[in-house]
Amino acid sequence: MNRLSLIAVVVVAGIAGPVPLAQATFPGKPGPIAFQRFVDPKDEESSQIFSVARPGVKARKLTAGGNGFNPDYSPDGQRIVFERRFGGVKPDAILTMGFDGSSPALVATTCVADPCLGDNSPAWSPDGSRFVFERAFGPIIKDEATGGLDLVVTNADGSGERVLPRLWQGREPHDAQWSPDGTRIAVNILNVTAKPRNGSAIYVLNADGSEFHRVTPRRLNAGSPDWSPNGRRIAFNSSYEGQAAVEIYTVRPNGGDLRRVRKEPKDSFSFEPTWSPGGRRLAFVHATRTRIPHIWTMTRNGKRLRQVTHGRKPDVRPDWGSR
Repeated sequence: MNRLSLIAVVVVAGIAGPVPLAQATFPGKPGPIAFQRFVDPKDEESSQIFSVARPGVKARKLTAGGNGFNPDYSPDGQRIVFERRFGGVKPDAILTMGFDGSSPALVATTCVADPCLGDNSPAWSPDGSRFVFERAFGPIIKDEATGGLDLVVTNADGSGERVLPRLWQGREPHDAQWSPDGTRIAVNILNVTAKPRNGSAIYVLNADGSEFHRVTPRRLNAGSPDWSPNGRRIAFNSSYEGQAAVEIYTVRPNGGDLRRVRKEPKDSFSFEPTWSPGGRRLAFVHATRTRIPHIWTMTRNGKRLRQVTHGRKPDVRPDWGSR
């Protein structure tokens, strides 16, 4: 089952699978958790951004109109950058808004590819001055995007764009996240034409796109990286393309000291981990074969699980803000 099939299964049937990426977390006091809710569970493009202050509190809807995806808090927790999709009518775009949904503003990026399919999955730099994001480009053949993906760094106002070197022939970069000190980027590299097909792993590269190295074993098919606030560990989930059990792990940025945070029972799935700003807990998406995905938290060693969101609509893509 490939990644697109898994997304459809999560939305329509309520069975968890690895929906792409998690967001970076910066040091601070734990604040609210932003996430993506499928407001129409039968439509994987019908999504809005919500936030929840703590377990047991009603979630607050932050976006309206269009479709909101992939929220990421600014380092100070005051703004959220996210992706807006337009159902293929025009390219996906990047917007920012206040932590309460106020003052939405377009980030005026410039895609020179022809055709440009859109800019996706933005993440803040630790000083709040830049974004790193994915840019999809054509040409489109038989309704499939065959051009590929670039990683792009831009100033927060959309100026000064720079495409990072393409070091991954036959593969696509996803889920890029800056390290807390701003010197490195963690990214999921997914095999497209390279072998093994649909294999994926987490890599760490310098912020200028140079000197990248793999930090997760190929057998885990890792995805959704997130740096701990102190930069000492990277959380991720296994089975990015649904190859096996979907579980959460952490690893050091040099690839050492791999740890499975929690062993999942059969037909149970946990994915898209994001650290709390204090580094003591992880927020993540959890579901089973019979329960739709919702946001949960646990300690960094997999204990003291708490369900944060509830209801009949699937919740994915958490990011833990600071205050």
